[in-house]
Amino acid sequence: MGDIVQSFFSSYLGFANRHRFLCLGIAVALFVAAVFVSSGLTLRSSLNELLPEKSPSVVELDRMLEKVGGVSVLTVAVESPNVSANMKFIDDLTNKLNNLPPEEIRYVISKVDRIKEYYENNILHYLDIDDLDKLYGRLRRIVDYEKFKRTPFFLDLGEDDAPVTLKIDDIEENNQGNMKMPLAIHEDYYGGEEGRFLILMIRPQSVSLAVDSARELIAKVVGIVGELSPSSYDRDMKVGYCGNVVSTVEEYDTLKSDMLSTLALCIFLVVSVVLLYFLKLRIVVFLGVTLLVGISFTFAVTRVAIGYLNAQTAFLASIIIGTGINYGIILMGRYLEERKSGKEPLPAMEHALTRAWLPTLLGAVTTALSFSILMIARVRGLSQFGFIGSVGVMFCWISAMLFLPLMILVSERVLSMFKMSKLSAPRRKSALFPTIDRLLHHFPVFVVAGSFVLVVVATFIVVEYIPNSIEYDFSKLRNRISAIEGTEALERRVAKLWVGSMTPAVVLLDNPGDGPVLCEAVKRQNDARSDSERMVDYCYSVYDLLPKQQDRREIILKKYDRLLDAGWVSQLGGDIGRQLRTIRKSLEKYRLDLDDLPEDLVRNFTDLEGNVGTFAYINPRSGMPLSDGRNLIRFAENVQNIPLPDGRVLHATGPSMIFADLVKIVKKDAPLLTLISFLAVSGFVIILTRKVSEGYAVIAALVWVVIMMLASMALLDIKINFFNFIALPLTFGVGVDYAVNVAMRFREEGEKRAVDIIRNTGGAVVVCSLTTIGGYFVLTRSANQAVAQFGVMAVIGEFASIFSAMLLVPALIIVGRRIKNRFLKKGDL
Repeated sequence: MGDIVQSFFSSYLGFANRHRFLCLGIAVALFVAAVFVSSGLTLRSSLNELLPEKSPSVVELDRMLEKVGGVSVLTVAVESPNVSANMKFIDDLTNKLNNLPPEEIRYVISKVDRIKEYYENNILHYLDIDDLDKLYGRLRRIVDYEKFKRTPFFLDLGEDDAPVTLKIDDIEENNQGNMKMPLAIHEDYYGGEEGRFLILMIRPQSVSLAVDSARELIAKVVGIVGELSPSSYDRDMKVGYCGNVVSTVEEYDTLKSDMLSTLALCIFLVVSVVLLYFLKLRIVVFLGVTLLVGISFTFAVTRVAIGYLNAQTAFLASIIIGTGINYGIILMGRYLEERKSGKEPLPAMEHALTRAWLPTLLGAVTTALSFSILMIARVRGLSQFGFIGSVGVMFCWISAMLFLPLMILVSERVLSMFKMSKLSAPRRKSALFPTIDRLLHHFPVFVVAGSFVLVVVATFIVVEYIPNSIEYDFSKLRNRISAIEGTEALERRVAKLWVGSMTPAVVLLDNPGDGPVLCEAVKRQNDARSDSERMVDYCYSVYDLLPKQQDRREIILKKYDRLLDAGWVSQLGGDIGRQLRTIRKSLEKYRLDLDDLPEDLVRNFTDLEGNVGTFAYINPRSGMPLSDGRNLIRFAENVQNIPLPDGRVLHATGPSMIFADLVKIVKKDAPLLTLISFLAVSGFVIILTRKVSEGYAVIAALVWVVIMMLASMALLDIKINFFNFIALPLTFGVGVDYAVNVAMRFREEGEKRAVDIIRNTGGAVVVCSLTTIGGYFVLTRSANQAVAQFGVMAVIGEFASIFSAMLLVPALIIVGRRIKNRFLKKGDL
């Protein structure tokens, strides 16, 4: 196999050397085509993109969106100390928004006047039965008094105050909870803080609001607000925007900004490292173009196979740059060594390729293998991450082995034509490599023993860490900027206005009549659990907006109707007359049904076809925040599958269900994927090194790296989440690359040239590690805390990997050979 590959490279280099510009033209054409294809990639920031399309929670969510319509909301918050100015501004803004085309806005919610009117007109229907009886007694006294006034026995003493008054304030206050409002109110407006903070909510028409559509809607609303000039209402008036329409745009912009800023910083760091190592700007250009070719083909394939990047794969460019440039660095280092020894460009490149292709291929394949293991993950985002990463690594290797030699040969030819300085190995002096050589030559046992002591101590730390290693605090996974000063900061204030949860679970019903049955089943299922496991506060459907105990209430209301005769009640004046006429309106119907409920009250239960009551809500238990993953999982387990008495099973859905599924999948899949990755990489190392001692040295060093990584995570209090756990399998592939290169160079040249091996191969390995560290380090600057934690873990893994490659692996090989030689000498004796 090796002879075939070497023959191929020799033939390719011969052809490329004879037809340099033809090959270069073909390469440029392919590059331009790849860039054109990859330019069609889009970016998706939705959490739904992380789970498989056939995941039950995603399927149910899609079904809900198709039936119910978009759940997007744009909230406008108005704040000033002038309450009347706030109200006037809300009214004017509502009127302006209602003039927008109906295909853009489904409805605007700003006031509760119609809901309050409904409850006032049906007050008797929403009083508790005991209070209804109590009020009847008070009314009976009023009626008896008014009837007595109409008899000859009544003596009018001319007193201003009536001797009998109707007091209902206490009854109304006692029954406020029966008159359901979705949010806190101030007078006729949604808001709090005694009217100093009011809100208005806009529901877009689209089922699924794209980023561009969300941005356009926000721009229109902001424009209308600007036309109204909030400061003209009150100079201290502030207007803010939140809701998932804003968070969709904010998350997308933050993700895009993060991606571009980390990419720019990664390029700067990688260029700096390569320039400092080779001290030649043209080498930086060669390696950069080589890398650009590999990445363009990677994202072209991604465009065809997947079509988009998600919140996890968006950062792969930085990782691929930091990792993919390594193969070109090693080849370039080998080439410069050969040129330094006096070889001409073509023989030097042939010899460099002959020596570099196998170790770099091994490194590329092990890295790609670590990525590809992620493709079996049930989290769609991780599966795509694995696919793109493995494709990217291999394209970068192919580009380094085929395109980089072509550029070098062309440049050497051009340089000779213009009699310019040719490429040569940089001259440098460093105390590091001789020190490492002396340490390995004189004290390899101490290196091995010291590493062993470290790993034993780290193992005890890891054993304590593992049982509590999963991250359940979701506040540590959010966008840092949004949490402090963006949407989330305002969202927390708005959340305080909601009577229940802002993110309840939603259950689609086969028909509206299933609502009460479902809620009873949820209550029964919740009550069957121990108190600590009960995660449901209450379930509610549109039927919960109707009065309770209507059969019994109907009998009592008929008594009211007989008591409050419409004829004489209409003749009463003063406060008593107004109160009795208001109460009398409740008697127009003895029973209320769904058709009697006002539109403003049933909007949250109305689907796209106008059907009322086709879904219900389940609120999580108060005092048990779902930002704690343990609570989230328990809540999901409580409500995800709800059996009904007739044998049907209904399913709850919502963002909470998706997040719960992510946590459960990571908890189950992370150890399995890590183990599979380790076994696959270890097996591949043994097969390709073809020498047990060197293979075992690499694998032992890999185990050391993993244990040191986990111990460092424990000491830094970094928990494993749905994104950062992939740092472990990736470290297997990337980290083993360095160890394999050093081990194979030791196999080729033996222990006697340790200083040259460490200076040449070790130097290239250090540069490779530094470029990879640069690719990971930039992720630590991400506003996405999950991505930042992944960056920290990966950087730790890189430092551990380079230590093991430069010290531990050579020390293990040297100690192993010395022990073997002693046994051989004893055998000779």
